[in-house]
Amino acid sequence: MNEPSHPPQAVRRLLAAAVWLAAGSGVAYGALRYLWPREDPFAVVNHPWQPHLQHLHVLVVPLAVFALGAVWAAHVLPASTAGEARRASGTAAWWLGVVMIASGVLIQVLAQPAARAAAGWVHTAAALAWLSVLLVHRRRPPRTPR
Repeated sequence: MNEPSHPPQAVRRLLAAAVWLAAGSGVAYGALRYLWPREDPFAVVNHPWQPHLQHLHVLVVPLAVFALGAVWAAHVLPASTAGEARRASGTAAWWLGVVMIASGVLIQVLAQPAARAAAGWVHTAAALAWLSVLLVHRRRPPRTPR
């Protein structure tokens, strides 16, 4: 059986940088939006940095989606065409990534506040699960052929 396919170092660095920027801006935005104490109950934002972090997150995420596409092309597709066994963590990361990306788009386009809030909670849960699975996937050694 062939050696397990690994993405090139440049693709791994791109993914790492994009994930750190997207996750960092998303977590910081969420903390300011939902956890920061409200001084004015009628204020639109809880903290002056909140809109800037939201904008940063929305601008950085396409880089992360591009990096995931590069990982697909350099790692997932060659592994599947070579007949390598799939790792459960990698499969889970892809499906959680689909949910995370789709719900992130829905947050921006849904008009109903309740639907947008639901998409936001799904996005947050999928993103946190995706980050956890991605860490597991990166930490575990690849499967060896039997």
